[in-house]
Amino acid sequence: MAYTHTTRLDLLYPLLYRTALEQQSTTPSMLARMSPPVVMRGRPFPCTPGMATLRHYHLSNEYRIGERKGPAATTTTTTTPRYVLVTGADSKFYPFLRVAIHSIQQQFPAGSYRLIVYDLDGDISSPPSGREWMLEELRQVCQVELRVFHSATRFPAGSEPELLDPLSFSWKVLAIAEVFRDLDPDTELLIYLDSSVRFQSPPSDFGPLYMDAMNDGVGGRRRLSPVQMPRDSSGHSIQWATHPTMYTWLPMDPLLGRLTMHEANFMVWRKTETSRQLLKWAVLCAITRECMVPRGQRVECRVGWDPDAACHRQDQSLTNILVGNLEVDWWMDIRFADEQQRHYFVPHILNGLNLPAGKHPNPMCAATPDCPGSDGRPKIEVLRRSEDPNLKIVPESGKC
Repeated sequence: MAYTHTTRLDLLYPLLYRTALEQQSTTPSMLARMSPPVVMRGRPFPCTPGMATLRHYHLSNEYRIGERKGPAATTTTTTTPRYVLVTGADSKFYPFLRVAIHSIQQQFPAGSYRLIVYDLDGDISSPPSGREWMLEELRQVCQVELRVFHSATRFPAGSEPELLDPLSFSWKVLAIAEVFRDLDPDTELLIYLDSSVRFQSPPSDFGPLYMDAMNDGVGGRRRLSPVQMPRDSSGHSIQWATHPTMYTWLPMDPLLGRLTMHEANFMVWRKTETSRQLLKWAVLCAITRECMVPRGQRVECRVGWDPDAACHRQDQSLTNILVGNLEVDWWMDIRFADEQQRHYFVPHILNGLNLPAGKHPNPMCAATPDCPGSDGRPKIEVLRRSEDPNLKIVPESGKC
């Protein structure tokens, strides 16, 4: 037995359906049921260690997540979630981590969040001499939990060194899976951020919107997929920065190759059955060396110089493939839906495919001198400079 990822390729081009509809003079719903699926099938992931890993993170099919109804089409909800923020760093990146924590403290109200910091291979918990202050400082920060991520024990026994290397970014997928496992699907949002990210807007600008809009479309409408990458695009396509070997495990819809790759240094996850299935494939890839870090892959990308697939973006590549496939699949499902339903769906792939879908739902305000404007997306910045030496991340009293 093995797990195999499939990508549905039926009815990729709506024009073909309109032509078929005219020729057969049938209803769209009947035509959709009559059309046979065309499937791309990836290489099988082995059940050992795949099955044990999926069960550990509650991602196997016996942990299916029950359906939860989304908001009614005519109702505006304001569900305010609790935020579970996740990041990872070692002592080298601790200065950037301090900036991220500072921005969280500035933007997130006390009690509205908790921050889980994964200490990569214990580099912060057991620092070299002279760096003990890092651990002591983190211990004093309220609402921060430090978890040591020892690659040798977190990955299945016998994993190849390339997977254990932090630069494979497999650890990121497993860290998200661990937090996802314990996430409350009704009250919490998972926000992953690289240690170099800082917030420039409060969660009130985007949190309630995301909580209500990121659902599986059960009992309401599909608006946002339950995995979001709000960060600006990378400036290159998915195909340009993905090693071809990854496609043999996770086949990509042909429509997606030339579409812009979205950065995965900031992601928002809501726990639904759809996101469970997506994360299942991400974890299987993350523990499979030839899927996550294929032989010959290169991290460095030279935009404007390199040909397609000259470099590889590991976790970013696999997330873009999985989310892109999902959104094409969802769009195909609503291709004959009424105009209002099509208007509500806002996929990452919107601009690249010129789909007749809507804008990001429910703008928070119009752009005026008193309100600079918000489209309901988190405002963040990825730091490219050293930290401010005067920056403080602990209460003045030193106690929570």
